[in-house]
Amino acid sequence: FRMANSAMVEVLRRSDWERKHGAGGRVYDPALAKPVDECRWRPFQLAFVLQCLSSITKPESEDRKVCDLLWFPTGGGKTEAYLLLTAFVLFYRRLVHVNNPLEADGVAVMMRYTLRLLTVDQFVRASRMICAAEVIRRRHPLLQRSPEISIGMFVGGDATPNSYNKARIALGALIQTGVHNEGGSPCKFTACPWCNHEIKYQHYRADDHSRRIILACPSAGCDFRDGIPQHVVDDDVYETRPSLIIGTVDKFAQLAYRDDAGRLFGTFGIGGKPDLIIQDELHLITGSLGSLDAMYEASLEALCLHDGGRRPLIVASSATTRNYKSQIQSLYGRSSRIVPPLGLGISD
Repeated sequence: FRMANSAMVEVLRRSDWERKHGAGGRVYDPALAKPVDECRWRPFQLAFVLQCLSSITKPESEDRKVCDLLWFPTGGGKTEAYLLLTAFVLFYRRLVHVNNPLEADGVAVMMRYTLRLLTVDQFVRASRMICAAEVIRRRHPLLQRSPEISIGMFVGGDATPNSYNKARIALGALIQTGVHNEGGSPCKFTACPWCNHEIKYQHYRADDHSRRIILACPSAGCDFRDGIPQHVVDDDVYETRPSLIIGTVDKFAQLAYRDDAGRLFGTFGIGGKPDLIIQDELHLITGSLGSLDAMYEASLEALCLHDGGRRPLIVASSATTRNYKSQIQSLYGRSSRIVPPLGLGISD
């Protein structure tokens, strides 16, 4: 919990720096950044995370059968609460399996959205937390042998390339002409998520040996000058199984077409299975999309089941509380609990 908070302090300080200097503006200087003692949680954020911790650390908990719904106005800080919970899961998993790093490997958290544009934006925001967590992991004496903490994007081909060859061609075209071709772009950053150094297309490179698109921060003083732990090409995501995957709900239809997509769920005995599923903007999964998604949710939960039938924890956010109980029951077959609990009504 302390390690997760340490990561989030860096996220808050560097996010504040970016707001003041612009993405790709002045390189981050910790001596001039927002003081640590000015970083504060809002009560609902901390309360939400604290109530989820027992179900994360006790996989047999009955709370894993409940979907926790975080309900708060847009811009109130739901994403930061999710990122704190995600960081906790990533560190806890590595500490528990400190003597068996293979069990700590694989996708631990899946964060899902309904809109691709929002997914790309959140990917950039979450990457800062991943960088902070990875720096802590590298420096922690118990975790230096544990798997790298990384992030992957899992969206449609219009947003990111589905294969390494398509990504290499798209990157080459971008570097030569500055024009995006059809089939998505592997370039999602305009600034390093860690030090805020400007990122250009030329800073990306296609590595034919590892068949990866590598982004190394151009700043010599950055902790990620050898490569930011981010994966946006489907082939790369399947191969590396990033710790946190951010995707859209429709993308999981790929499970019916790509055998190697099963690697994300540890179905080949490689690494652990996801422990946490975060569904943002739950109120948008209605109508025909909700009907189709509900069918996939049953399969996704089956793929995430651990030994002994342990379920993953599902948390969600919504801008409205209308019919939330029946919606969650229809989507996940679970009861629900809303945070903060409903109190006064509008008539009061």
